[in-house]
Amino acid sequence: MPAGNETDDGRRASPDGLEKSPESPGEKTHRGPGKRRSKSLLLRIVALWALMMGAALWLHRHNSGVAAVVVDGNEAGREGKKVALLASALPGCHKSLAGFLSADRPEERLRFVANPIAAAGKMESFYGSKPFPQVDTGSLVRVGQELLNLDGEWMVRTLWQEGEGGDRFDAVFRLESGEWLLDWDHFARFNSSPWVPFLAGDGPDEGEFRLLAREIPSGDKAERWERQLRFVLLSPEAWGLLENPEAAQEFVVDRLSDDGLLLESSFAAGREATGPFVGAMEPEGLVRIRVILKRIDFGGVRKFEVGRIIACHWITSDAPGFDIGKLKDDIFGGN
Repeated sequence: MPAGNETDDGRRASPDGLEKSPESPGEKTHRGPGKRRSKSLLLRIVALWALMMGAALWLHRHNSGVAAVVVDGNEAGREGKKVALLASALPGCHKSLAGFLSADRPEERLRFVANPIAAAGKMESFYGSKPFPQVDTGSLVRVGQELLNLDGEWMVRTLWQEGEGGDRFDAVFRLESGEWLLDWDHFARFNSSPWVPFLAGDGPDEGEFRLLAREIPSGDKAERWERQLRFVLLSPEAWGLLENPEAAQEFVVDRLSDDGLLLESSFAAGREATGPFVGAMEPEGLVRIRVILKRIDFGGVRKFEVGRIIACHWITSDAPGFDIGKLKDDIFGGN
């Protein structure tokens, strides 16, 4: 409330929002013990209100408006704050993407990347074997955007197209030190090991991968109710196309395991085209996952196992994308 807490007609507003007329100069006011207690209570309320407003202002300044979304209990107010946050973030997202794509040297690109220290080594090895994307930043058009919240962190996911009818790709931006910076691991679909050599038996026998999953349909009714969930994994290129459709590997998980529940939910969201993690470029039936895979060679036989499904998206966050506790409650009824 403004200083003085006065309304336009000179009436004074109390901390509870009710307007009260000021005492006239000749009016006597009797203040007994009850009045003193009432005044003390009002002073405590005012002090508490001021403390809350000060904390909200501090968080606002240090978290670029995110705190305002959290502390506002009004649904319409929250939506308005989210729209305002997205609108204020988009210019910074444009700047970071254009700067990253137009930079000539690796150290210049790091200026526009979130968590640059962790990204530096990965970018060096990645672009040592893959060409840096050649994109005409002047022809880039943003064709989609949305605000995401993963584990309490606000992020912006954008969809871009290079010229009319050109390639499409998405990019996620995170707020660091007051700037919206590119999530490079998501952008590059980074894997700890190249996918095709991993399948061929080269390199480490365990790795973290950003892949596309497709469910293998069950046959008859009895098979559809079996505990095994069968699916294939494929590796994407940077622009959402398949790297090698022939390099697909089949996997199996228990439907009622955490991995199975996450996959089932992701496949269902993909079929219904709902949720923020459904890709806008992949062929129908494919969903994104981040997963730890193991390769086992024994007695001349090679097989692959799922170590853990980290998330049903490619963003650099371990938030799975679905509430696994709620998924279990829906199936097991809390038992």
